[in-house]
Amino acid sequence: MKIIFKGKHIEVTDAMRNYIEKRLNKIERHFDHILEVIVTLSVEKNRQIVEATLQASRALIRAEEETDDMYTSIDKVADKLERQIQKYKKKYFQKPHPGTEKIGLANKEINIREF
Repeated sequence: MKIIFKGKHIEVTDAMRNYIEKRLNKIERHFDHILEVIVTLSVEKNRQIVEATLQASRALIRAEEETDDMYTSIDKVADKLERQIQKYKKKYFQKPHPGTEKIGLANKEINIREF
């Protein structure tokens, strides 16, 4: 997983980078098809804003959060991404895969002809 850090009106420190990487690695344990994550940190007056765009193999997931503390914003964005990935994973893996219905119908036709 490639992580790209961007800062608007703020310098992204090594401590912030390490904290974000630690939080995103927890997400990667749930879903290993993540290709790239773009994290944008910005400051506007008293608001600390974190935006994250996650590029997976078949999905683009985005989360944004703003609070008074940058680390709280990072935590909330990571939680949002985790919830969205779990939702995507649930939806993706519950879909019937192509070809499975045809096999089932072919077996039923054979059983009907045998009787």
